[in-house]
Amino acid sequence: MEKLSVIIARDAEHVPSKKLARAILNQSLDKDCFELILVLFTDEEKEWIAFYEDLKHTVPITIDVVTEGNRASLANQGLKRSNYSIVLFLADDFVPCHDLFKLHLDAHRDSSNNKLIVFGPGISPAEQRDSSEFLCWLEDSGQLFGVSFTKKEIISDYYFYMANASVWRDLINLAGGFNEKLKYNAGDDYELGLRMKKLGAVSQFCPNALAIHDHPLKEEERYKQLYLAGFSAPLMSRSSFLQWLAFAKGLAKMVVFFLRHIVNRNDRGLLWRYKCQRVYMKGSADYFLRREKPV
Repeated sequence: MEKLSVIIARDAEHVPSKKLARAILNQSLDKDCFELILVLFTDEEKEWIAFYEDLKHTVPITIDVVTEGNRASLANQGLKRSNYSIVLFLADDFVPCHDLFKLHLDAHRDSSNNKLIVFGPGISPAEQRDSSEFLCWLEDSGQLFGVSFTKKEIISDYYFYMANASVWRDLINLAGGFNEKLKYNAGDDYELGLRMKKLGAVSQFCPNALAIHDHPLKEEERYKQLYLAGFSAPLMSRSSFLQWLAFAKGLAKMVVFFLRHIVNRNDRGLLWRYKCQRVYMKGSADYFLRREKPV
């Protein structure tokens, strides 16, 4: 009978949710059916001591330290330390609902497809959405995670992200794992998802596997993330020609968003879409100009 390895690769940009440990302890899935693997950087270890102490007597837990690297290298280390055939990636600022682990594992157990990716939604708390029009727009438009989890529509025919998604470990290994050349915490899950898709992976949305995104995201922080995503984007292309082609397409999108904003100046969503694309393109431009760590 398959079991679940839950991997949390610590993102240094986040403040870990204090509610996460309690939510893991309260999971409906039998504690014998999953393990928890925390991977973090050395200088962050003290921040996680309390988290570890709360869990170690109840949940099988491994805490591993990586002295250097990025989110991709942390995720790969978590995969190496995992003991079970199905792995669930959970963001350190996502608070899982009571049945989240069980829903992920049951979806894989009920399917004969060992190339299945199961993903659940991540939505900000109501009080955070009520206090931030920008956050509501990010979630409702799909700008935050690439799909919208707040609208009642087909999410995507194929999707993978590191915040709340499970997959067979052998499939990730077959795809080559996370690309550690993507130095910054942006695009590494998307790029791996593309490689898994080429191997025949399919996605299944599990709407009840809800996690609360316990992270009051501000505009400045989001723009920083997009800048790093833009800086990393050229590394996903296999040739200089494809890099420049993607850059040209991105510039064209930015111009279109700007023109739409000019025509509809009262639509703040169009303004934010343009600003997001502009910051993303600045990251890509800086990659081509300097090919060094972004500022």
